[in-house]
Amino acid sequence: MVRFPRSLGPKAAALGLALFSLAMAAQSNRGGISGTISDPQGLVVPGAIVVVVNLGTNERVRTTASSNGTYSVQNLEPVTYRIEVQAGGFKKEVIDNVKVDTATTVTRNVSLQIGAATETISVKADSPLVDTDPAPRARRLRSARFRTSPCSTAASWIWRLLLLG
Repeated sequence: MVRFPRSLGPKAAALGLALFSLAMAAQSNRGGISGTISDPQGLVVPGAIVVVVNLGTNERVRTTASSNGTYSVQNLEPVTYRIEVQAGGFKKEVIDNVKVDTATTVTRNVSLQIGAATETISVKADSPLVDTDPAPRARRLRSARFRTSPCSTAASWIWRLLLLG
């Protein structure tokens, strides 16, 4: 058994706790996605726009492929993603269901096909789900409630003014 001098005991304990805290903070449950963007001949495509979409939250992370055609998106939650890649003169490429595991980086290389990138935007007009009508009925209920209230203190008058506008 190792014995520390009394004067060193609290200092050693504090140092041990600090080192343990740093080690725990360095551990992460996050992962990443990386890869290389190329054309049909295998040549790299620098400057391609890569968008990684979290399928659960629809959160998007955008990056650009480097001059050697590589991309990397780190610090991603361990869930399932979709990768969307676009570059001028190429068709948009989409890779679905890319699963990122804890503390790992998934490699997904993308080969773009020559063609025009097209984008379709569809707008669907439905009736709103929220009633946008002003709420005069609510004001009438509130004022009726306060008119019949037995409390007539100064504080109740302030509340009446605040609630009735």
